[in-house]
Amino acid sequence: MSTAAAAVSIGVAEPKDGAAASGVVPRFNKYSGVAEWSNALFLFVNIGGADYANNFLEGGQSITWFGGSRMHPDTKVVKRLLQYGRAAANPTPDTKPHKATPRSTTPTPVPRQSSIVLLCRFQGEPYVCCGRLAYVEHSELEMPLRFVWRLMDADALLAREKGRFLDMLRLEEE
Repeated sequence: MSTAAAAVSIGVAEPKDGAAASGVVPRFNKYSGVAEWSNALFLFVNIGGADYANNFLEGGQSITWFGGSRMHPDTKVVKRLLQYGRAAANPTPDTKPHKATPRSTTPTPVPRQSSIVLLCRFQGEPYVCCGRLAYVEHSELEMPLRFVWRLMDADALLAREKGRFLDMLRLEEE
């Protein structure tokens, strides 16, 4: 496996509700753009075009993403995005997997291998895996909610001489 390929490898992610074991293909709501798994969140993001305000920033080092129209600061998925994204931005050695009890009032620590993974495309094109994300900032004053994410694997993606990620950056600049 090449260094670049290893950089975007996230290990085995387990879909919520045992979907992999049952042979069910995981799906996502195209209006929210988020697929929730037990140890990962996947953002499916359209870029470019008049209908989408999602854009790469800083030469592909980060991206803006706008949550779905039903997302607000108290939505479970938004809380999880913030928790996983902040943990990725500020990792600590004591962030270990933890099983919460049903009546626990203590926030559940983020498992070490929890990730937010970005998949991008131009409308009508196939998705391209752009690796893991870390939190930069968000605005709760805008609706839909606006996030800025750092692409943790950007250096590996940008180091390639060719590839769909680089093609997306070039096309977006046009």
